[in-house]
Amino acid sequence: YLHHNNPGVTPKPPAGVIVKKIRFQENIESERDEWFIKGTEPIYLMTGETPVLRNTIPVMPHITYPPDGIIIAIDPDIPEERQMVFFEAETSNINFGWILNNEKIVNMNTIPWTPKQGRYRLSLVDERNRIADSVEFEVR
Repeated sequence: YLHHNNPGVTPKPPAGVIVKKIRFQENIESERDEWFIKGTEPIYLMTGETPVLRNTIPVMPHITYPPDGIIIAIDPDIPEERQMVFFEAETSNINFGWILNNEKIVNMNTIPWTPKQGRYRLSLVDERNRIADSVEFEVR
C-alpha cells in the first residue's frame, strides 16, 4: 500500500553479480529472481518440460573415502570376497577416474575394491589424467 502510487525500482546488480531465476521442485516456494556471484549460480538441466537443478555451487573434485593416512584392517573372520572398501569421490564433473598405485581403474564416483595387504596411493584424475586429489592408505 505504501508504494501504491510510486512503485519501487529494481536495482541493477553490481559488476561480477548476475541475476538468475530460481525454480523450486514441487513448488515448495514461488519462483523468484536471486542474485549470485558469477560462477556460483545454479545450473539447470532440461528434462522434458521441467528444469532440474544440477548443482548450486561448483565442487572441487576430491576423494571422500578413504581418508588420507587411514589404516584398513583385514578381518580374518570375514570371507575375502565379502570384505570391500568403497572408494568415493565428490565431483561436479562425472568424467573423473581413479588411479591406484599408478594403475588406472574404473571411471565411477564410487567403486568397490577388495583390500589386499600393502601400501597404496589412490588418485582422482580428470579425462587428461591430471591429478585432482590423492590419498595414501595402508591395508594390514
